[in-house]
Amino acid sequence: MVTRINTGVSGLDIDSLVKQLMTAERAPLDKLKQQKQQLDWQRTDYRDMNTLLSGLRDAASKMRLQSTYLSKKATSSDDTSVTATGSPNAADGTYKLKIKSLATGASLTSDDVTATSATNPTGKGDLSAKMGVSTTLTITGDKGNATIKIDKDDSLATVIANINAKTNATGVRLNYDVNVDRLMFVSTNTGKDAKIQITSTDSTFLTSKMKLNTAATASEKAQTIIGSQTFSITSKDKEGNDVTTITSDAFVNSKLEAEQKLTVKYGTDSYDFTVTNRTTLRQLMDQVNSSALGKLGVSFTMDDNGKINIFNPDQTKTVSFEDGTSDDVDIVSNLGLKSSSVTVKGDITYTKVAGQAGKDAEVTYNGIDTTFSNNTFSLDGITFRALKADPAKELSVTITQDVDTVFDAIKSFIDKYNEAIEKIDTKTTEKKYRDFLPLTEDQRKAMSDDDIKLWEEKAKSGMLRGDMVLTSALSNMRSDFYNTVSGLGSGQINQLTQIGIQTGDYTERGKLTIKDEDALRSAIASNPDQVMRLFTQDDTTAKMSSGDGIARRIYDRLDDVMKTITKKAGSAKDLADDSTLTKSMADLDSRIYDMTQLMTDKENAYYKKFSAMETALSKLNAQSSSLLQALTQNQSN
Repeated sequence: MVTRINTGVSGLDIDSLVKQLMTAERAPLDKLKQQKQQLDWQRTDYRDMNTLLSGLRDAASKMRLQSTYLSKKATSSDDTSVTATGSPNAADGTYKLKIKSLATGASLTSDDVTATSATNPTGKGDLSAKMGVSTTLTITGDKGNATIKIDKDDSLATVIANINAKTNATGVRLNYDVNVDRLMFVSTNTGKDAKIQITSTDSTFLTSKMKLNTAATASEKAQTIIGSQTFSITSKDKEGNDVTTITSDAFVNSKLEAEQKLTVKYGTDSYDFTVTNRTTLRQLMDQVNSSALGKLGVSFTMDDNGKINIFNPDQTKTVSFEDGTSDDVDIVSNLGLKSSSVTVKGDITYTKVAGQAGKDAEVTYNGIDTTFSNNTFSLDGITFRALKADPAKELSVTITQDVDTVFDAIKSFIDKYNEAIEKIDTKTTEKKYRDFLPLTEDQRKAMSDDDIKLWEEKAKSGMLRGDMVLTSALSNMRSDFYNTVSGLGSGQINQLTQIGIQTGDYTERGKLTIKDEDALRSAIASNPDQVMRLFTQDDTTAKMSSGDGIARRIYDRLDDVMKTITKKAGSAKDLADDSTLTKSMADLDSRIYDMTQLMTDKENAYYKKFSAMETALSKLNAQSSSLLQALTQNQSN
């Protein structure tokens, strides 16, 4: 390592001298860095152009779709009773219907649940009281069932939260309304299949704690089947000892080589469930509880001992199990449900309460009576939403071509195109300031932030000036819009000018404008299929041709241009970038690195030379001093 000195016996400012010498030496290095910066700016501009073109391509993609031009408008004779939307498949015309009754969900409402007290005189809103009873609730809805364990120290708020945590599995939600101080069970679906059924292993919990109507409850006999198999997972602790954890995430049978069926027979009916070597007990329980069998109230759960428990609410029906025949696929044994090994607890008294069942919507449509489980239903490509029932009132919904939506789609496409070509034209004609090169590090240090900003605005200008890829794309897109679409047949709309769309004068450089809005709206209303084909026609050939519709031409054109730009400049979102500009920048990085090393060596060499000079001067001074001292002594003698 070279020892650097600022000054010595020479009195020279060596750092300043070396810096001046290196300024000239570094000129080639600065030039390489400027070249790399220019490539980086150019790459950024190309990528910005690709982002711009991507937005136009997305707009063109939408305009290639027939559904864009087939939008229908639905008008109801009474929006307070029924609203409607028409799909592209809906035929124009007027449709008659009567809403005889609305679809409703299942519901169950409690009495007041909060007692009055000195601290709560209204007896409303206090859900903190402990249950005081340990029990198990089974909530059954149209989606299936779920079991909720309740501890005596749980509050009513906790019970509500635990029930709602299972809503996706049951289709039942529990709300508390502070205004009336009541619990309200509601089904998430409507229709005759919507239901709410709640059972409790405690005989009084539903009436005394949940305050559900006593008249709606009933004590019945049930049965629980307990399997002999314990479900657990064994793992190693930090000391390497085996630790066994009871969990429903254990596999039912990890030895299965293929998908198998577990059949549960309930009375005279059979229900099949899929089991693989990766199916856990939790997944199997979810399958059963959300199935048609679960909707009958049969639930599969795991108890605290890790064993499967099957709750059968109807002892008049026998529960049995079947699977494959070999030991390797013996799912029933793995569940511990062989008849010889299970424990059956019968005659269990539990309390059941059922809510008011849901109802289907009843509708008369064009003279035909029909029902729907939801108040939103579809007929003949029209989606109706029933809002109010009146059996005597005849309603009408009229379907017509949605001219406004199609007009707006075409206008939006043209606006997007005009915006894109304006920006491309600006970049390809932007002035190039050749005297404004990227600033070197020393130049930046000597300038203010505002001056740097002004300088770089000119230095960045013109990076895409005259670019052949973009100028060619502009020219081709203008032709794509202007040229006739061939193969549409005699007398068909085959050019934009026929629907009131024209190019502006030469100063607008190819922008499109809707010169005659009435002509465009008239064409959409009178000849929607012709307008659609003008944009969407596909001549089925691999290459773009005059037989393709305008939107299809533009989409294909942009796709090709974007691929070319990506090949040249890459994409910021791609992890691997082997584009031309990126490779050139990498080559410059390598040259910059090598030249930087060379500059370091040259700088060290200069310091080494100055150091040698200082050493020589120091020795010369020492010799001069010795000689002068000797001469002085001789003269004295």
